Amino acid sequence: MTLTEPSDQVAEFGFAESTIMLSELAALVALDRIGRSLTRTLPRADRNRDCTIRKSNVWDRHVHFDVPADQADRLLHFAFRQVDRVVPPEHCLRGTLESYIRDLLIHRTSYDRDDLVAVLQRAGCV
Repeated sequence: MTLTEPSDQVAEFGFAESTIMLSELAALVALDRIGRSLTRTLPRADRNRDCTIRKSNVWDRHVHFDVPADQADRLLHFAFRQVDRVVPPEHCLRGTLESYIRDLLIHRTSYDRDDLVAVLQRAGCV
């Protein structure tokens, strides 16, 4: 092996890691948009800077809201407009990310990178 010919193992790791990084970025962008959207639904009195929700990370604000399935679908449609610019809708990542984030919203679960990686691996995306 020469320096210009990477081994298959190195090339495969690079692809998997870059796919995970893209997925993580896409998930955080979508969760950020969802968190901002949910925050705007609060009564004006609850939107001040001292509010517990406003003190939490924007991508994690969904844990403070009960999001029914139909609202989760609307939020995902809105949030994935940005994601669709970098991840084609027909790609394995798109559907897997949408399903993962939908579960986070409905079950009020915080984002976790290790969980995302496990979901991507189970789906065969990495």
